[in-house]
Parts: sequence; structure tokens; C-alpha cells
Amino acid sequence: MTKGKFAELVGRSPAAVSGWIREGKLHGNALVGEGRYALVNVEVALQQLGPALDLGQQLAQSRPIIGGGTGAEKPGSDQERLLKARADREELALQKERAEAAEASGRWMLTEAAMVEWSRQLAELVHATETWLVTEAAEECARAAASGAGPKELGAILRRSYTGLRQRLADVAASGAGKTSHDVSDDDEDADLEGTAE
Repeated sequence: MTKGKFAELVGRSPAAVSGWIREGKLHGNALVGEGRYALVNVEVALQQLGPALDLGQQLAQSRPIIGGGTGAEKPGSDQERLLKARADREELALQKERAEAAEASGRWMLTEAAMVEWSRQLAELVHATETWLVTEAAEECARAAASGAGPKELGAILRRSYTGLRQRLADVAASGAGKTSHDVSDDDEDADLEGTAE
């Protein structure tokens, strides 16, 4: 088959076929004769082009040469397996690239990193709550007992104080400062303790 007819068969220009010959992608038994009048052995040429051409570029073509049913090797051949392996490798690389982009943008987080972060935040929450119980809640209870408040009043006082703690925790989380409520409120708690001592 002439180079021009082969170009039509694979849906490319004659210049592309000449380029493949020049680059060594078509060689040996794929060419019958020499020079500009060389003919193309279609079956051998398709076998040589399959692994030699860039898979990404071929898949972007309207008529890819690989897997196009143009008389290439039979399914399950070495060429088919090689092409499938290359396609799988490129697909995995693309998936990895997308995952890295999603992680960089904050849409994804590695499970292990998420568990570590969740554990850290939970520990901060428990610490802040325990600190509140022995400082603010204890002070509120002492004041309520001194004023003769009953259980309902004491519950309302503790609920109001705990709401304040939750608001401080929410403010810290919203600011993204990464500080715990304990870190943020240590000075405030010390000042509160000094204020109650006066």
C-alpha cells in the first residue's frame, strides 16, 4: 500500500506517515522498498505504530490508530497487553494528579491525617471542658450556693456559662487560629480568678 493510502487508512496526513518513517516508528518489514516510492506493509506497520505512538495523543484523535480495528494484532496479543498497561499507567497517573490537586485545594484529606486532626481537636475539646468545669463552673456553683440559689437556678447558671464556653470554642474554630480554647482563655481565666479574689 502506498504511503498516501496508508495515511488515509489510519486517518492521518501523508506528512505524518513520512514523519513516522523519519523518526523510526515505521521501519524494517513495515516498509517495502526504499525512498519516496517505498510501500507500507499495513499489518506490520500497525503493529509497529501501536507501542511507538503516544497513547494520550492517539486517544485525543477522532480515529486513534491503536485499537481502531484496522487490522492490528488480534485481541489478547502482546501489543494489546502493552497498550492496556500503558493506558492503565496513564489513568493511574491522572487519578494521582487529581487526588493531589483535591488534597491541595482542601477538598480531600488523607484518612490518617484526618484521624490525627480529629483526635487532636477532640482532645482540645475535652481539655477545654474539663478546664471550664474546675474553673468557671466551680465559681458559678460557689456564687449560686452563696446566694441561696436552688437547683433550677443553678442549672440555668451552668447552662449560660457552658454556652459561653461553646461560643469561645466556635470563635476559635472559625478564626482558624489553631489555638485551643484553653490557650485563648488562660489569661481570661486568670483575670477572672483574680477578679473573684478581690
